[in-house]
Amino acid sequence: MQLAQRQAGPYGLHRSPVAQLRRALVQAHASTTSQVDSIKQELLGVVSRTSRGVSTGPADLSLIQDAVAQLRRAGEGLETTGPAQSGTWELVWTSEKETLFILERAPLFGTQAGAVYQVIDTGKSSSSQGSYLQNVITFPPEGAFIVDSSLMVAGRQRVEFSFTAAKLKLPGGRALGLPPFGKGWFDNLYLDSDLRVSYDSRGDTLITRRVGAPHRFT
Repeated sequence: MQLAQRQAGPYGLHRSPVAQLRRALVQAHASTTSQVDSIKQELLGVVSRTSRGVSTGPADLSLIQDAVAQLRRAGEGLETTGPAQSGTWELVWTSEKETLFILERAPLFGTQAGAVYQVIDTGKSSSSQGSYLQNVITFPPEGAFIVDSSLMVAGRQRVEFSFTAAKLKLPGGRALGLPPFGKGWFDNLYLDSDLRVSYDSRGDTLITRRVGAPHRFT
């Protein structure tokens, strides 16, 4: 019986079926990575003109939703709740109404909203003091609204949290404590070294960029 001929490679060498499969998988991965990078750049370009969501028009919203859906498919089945999610993440876009209200109306109260962060620490880093979640809206130069929460990994992509404390930092080092209440969850639909897309129990989407290791605001 005649054996099937192997495909000849460079210099007349023959490539085995295993080598061919490996090369095909590498090429497919490179192609997928390139597509995801393109989607990310398009998404970041769109959100950059929306004032973090405050001025999102219908056309931009459609583009954002489409890009998020594609990134969700890219992250489907992957674990996104491990130590890689730990970091200080800066908000670039959200549909969360309370956050958008503060960002838009801050000037009415004689201030201006600065950077907005979500800090996640899974408690697995060498410098960690335990797992926690913080949502922070800054009001430069000294003010900030800080909400502290405990967190628990509840699945490959789901994190559950419970509010534990909240305060409003005022100029001059003063702070006004606020009663925290409530709990919820969020799914990290997509996560890589610099971008995270999450969807929470209230139906809101959050798009953030990593700006560093977990930094606890006080």
